[in-house]
Amino acid sequence: MDQFGVQWPKLKQIARTPELLRLGEAPAPENKSGRDPPSTASLGATVKNVVGLGEISGTGLPGEIGVLVLQVPQCSRVAANGLRQFDVILEVDGKKTDSLRDLHRWAHELPVWARCSPTVWRG
Repeated sequence: MDQFGVQWPKLKQIARTPELLRLGEAPAPENKSGRDPPSTASLGATVKNVVGLGEISGTGLPGEIGVLVLQVPQCSRVAANGLRQFDVILEVDGKKTDSLRDLHRWAHELPVWARCSPTVWRG
């Protein structure tokens, strides 16, 4: 049963040996996109950038765009504007919101009492 794989000695020298996980170990997450993955609080809700193929697939988005809403307290400004858990914010009052940086910028421009018109992707 040990006759599988690369057989030629010349190719064996350059062949890589795969790293196998030990039982109970989880692979380290990779962030190849360069987008900041941690969640943060904004306007009373917990939000994060959409990062990775899993989140793109899970939300049905065409790519790594927008800000994913993770938690929405009932009394938050986000809830007052009609957002729900797992919505993806794409725009706020017509301004493109591709990342947390954009969302924080637009949030600081809004007066505390103001309502906004978010464009969301609800998958």
